[in-house]
Amino acid sequence: DFEIKSNDITLIPENPIVGDSLQVKIKISNWGSIFPNDSVVVELNAELPDTSYQIGILKRTSFGEKDSVYFPWIPDKGGFYTLTAKVNETDIIMEEDHSDNIGTAQIIIFNISEPNILTPVDGFVTSSNQVEFTFADIGYYIPKELKYFIQIDTSLNFSAPLFSSGEIIPIKSLARWNS
Repeated sequence: DFEIKSNDITLIPENPIVGDSLQVKIKISNWGSIFPNDSVVVELNAELPDTSYQIGILKRTSFGEKDSVYFPWIPDKGGFYTLTAKVNETDIIMEEDHSDNIGTAQIIIFNISEPNILTPVDGFVTSSNQVEFTFADIGYYIPKELKYFIQIDTSLNFSAPLFSSGEIIPIKSLARWNS
């Protein structure tokens, strides 16, 4: 009887960014007998709202009680992923209970090249010269010291900005600036 629990899926490092070389560790349990001269298939899939794909598939030789497998992964897109690990769902070894052979975990892959603007909302227009800018500082979570700068201009190429913020220093997980 094989088993994967959702909390048996972990990332190394824990708070990854796009392009990081990751290891996805999956703990698997075998509460049944050892299966000599056979192997069990472990699969790992990733899903975003707009795409899904298989990270990897491997065959693990016989083991008793507990073991771990590692999948290398380099995410090329940021977002809120659902990772799904499956054991013994392909090339099945006979077992009585398949209900605990799939585990899922939700993880965030941060993209530090895209600012996480909280306010103002995209397309915001005002005649006021006072605008509050608020960013979620993902550097707080990964941990990396990121620097933020804001320029306001009426042209598309920012050749002569009307306002420049200078360096904005985040406090905990927020970076704020008023024009």
